[in-house]
Order: sequence, then structure tokens, then C-alpha cells
Amino acid sequence: MDEAIESSLIEGAAQTRKDAIDLLRSQRPPRSVGERMVVNNFVAMQQIKQWLNRPLSTEMLLELQGILTEGTLKDPAEARRLRRSDETIRVFYEPDDQAIFTPPPAGLLPERLSKLCAFANTTHEGDTFIHPIVKACILHFMIGYEHPFADGNGRTARAVFYWHALRHGYTLFEYVPISERIRHGVSKYPQAFVDCEDDGGDLTYFILYKLDIIEQSLTVATAHLKEEEAKIARSERLLRLSKNLNLRQRLLLEHALRHPRTMYTVKSHAYSNGIRNATARSDLQGLVRLRLMTTSKRGREVIYHPAPTLATRLAAKSQ
Repeated sequence: MDEAIESSLIEGAAQTRKDAIDLLRSQRPPRSVGERMVVNNFVAMQQIKQWLNRPLSTEMLLELQGILTEGTLKDPAEARRLRRSDETIRVFYEPDDQAIFTPPPAGLLPERLSKLCAFANTTHEGDTFIHPIVKACILHFMIGYEHPFADGNGRTARAVFYWHALRHGYTLFEYVPISERIRHGVSKYPQAFVDCEDDGGDLTYFILYKLDIIEQSLTVATAHLKEEEAKIARSERLLRLSKNLNLRQRLLLEHALRHPRTMYTVKSHAYSNGIRNATARSDLQGLVRLRLMTTSKRGREVIYHPAPTLATRLAAKSQ
């Protein structure tokens, strides 16, 4: 979710992180282009996990770009096709609206992408081994450099980075949102491309930039994991309210104690925990029966709220 949201924010989606998370957890239909971009990015991140045994190809890149841009393009015909020779594509640096890069001619794209895909699908270049994460960084750069589409190039490049990392067993990256660190130092992102081009195509600049981003992201992820460990420890106190609470229920109540105005639904609970709706409903109804949550209606949908007495009851049980 975090990567889907942050990658969209880089591209100008006018969303707050909280609203975007609520959008994904509730699974409600998007109401704006920005919301559609967030949903598309999340769908794409889920899709690449289904493609880990599939070699990279131009067709796969086209399909990925189509997922990422669905419902967001001024001209829907720009989806799932390579840019054409009659389309002038240039990359601008927004602060001074200066064109900093013009990608290679569109007519060369089929051959160049074919070579790029062949590079992605091998583990060695001759006798030279390239570390999978370094290769993922190179793929990120090259898709941005080739700029094969009229729109969606950056999002596609970042998604391919994840595809390659996950494909080679670096499953931790599923929980490491690199786009958050890119966004926080957004001026360095285009500069890394420019530095490579200014030095005769030396990719060292971008690789070092991206590895620094990865290191920052891993540091943030480590801090997040420590917070989650603390949440689980705090959730143990909730066992005093009922010995029958499962871990999902305890973590939900722990979250509710910190965010008492949060509203929960069967869909949001199922989405957050990767469980079926029936299991999520059973979790929530169990908390209602214990009078730890209350319900209301929003149309036909049942909304679950932390019970007003939850904090008081927990404090009493802790004594």
C-alpha cells in the first residue's frame, strides 16, 4: 500500500497518505484521477507478484503500463502502446520548467526494449555477474531513459524494479516503499538521470543514488518493524479482556486505542490481514459480542467503531 501511494504522490496525485490508505482498505471506487492512480498502482504491485516466473518482455511492459494508467490518461489510446515518432516526449524539471532530457527516437524502441528485456532475463553478462539489486536499479534507470510510453514511465520503471527484486528472492522489498524516500528527496531523482547522461552514460551515478534510497528505506522499515513488535507486545494486555481474542482482533483493538475515531469494515479488516470476508466478519462480530466494538450503518454497509468504554475497561483489567 505504501509503495502504491508514494509512487502516485511522486506523479502528482493529490492525496493525503491517510485518505489513500482508507481508500485502499475500504475498496471503495475511486472518485478522482488521483485516487484512480493510487488504486492502479496498488493493483500493479499485486500483479507483479503473479509475474515472478514470467520473463520480462515488451508485451509485459505494455500490460503493466496499461494497468498503471487505466482511467488516468487524457487520451485513453495512449495506454498499452509504445510512444510514436510523431509524439514529442521530453522530460521537464518543474521548478524552472526546463527540458532536461529527450529520450531516444521512438522508432528504435522495439529493438532497444528487446535488448533490455534480454538483459533483465539473464543472470550473467558474459563472464560478469551483476548483483540482482544492482540489475534492478539498472532496469529502473533504463526504462526511465528509454521512456517507451506517452505516460506512466516512472511508475512502470519503479514497478519493474520491484518485480526484479522479488523475482530473485528479495521478498523483504514487498514491505519496503522506496518511492517514499525518492519523494522526500525528489530533486535528486531527475539529477541522477542527468548526471549519468552528462558523463557519457555512466550508470554509476544512478546506481549509487538508488542504493542510498534503498538503504534509507531499509532503515525506515526496520524502525517500522520495531514499532510493530511493540504493538504486538501491547496487544498482549488485551488478552486480559478476553482469553478468546485472536492476534488480529488484539491488534485491531490496539490500533483502535491509539486511533479511537477510526471506522472499520469487513472489507478493510479483510484487506489489512489478507483474510476472507467471512473470517473478517467473524472477527468483528466477536468483538461486538464482547462489547469491545459497536456498530452503525452506512447505507447497507456495517461500520464498526471502538466501544467508548474500551480504554477504561482495559485500564481496569491492567490493574
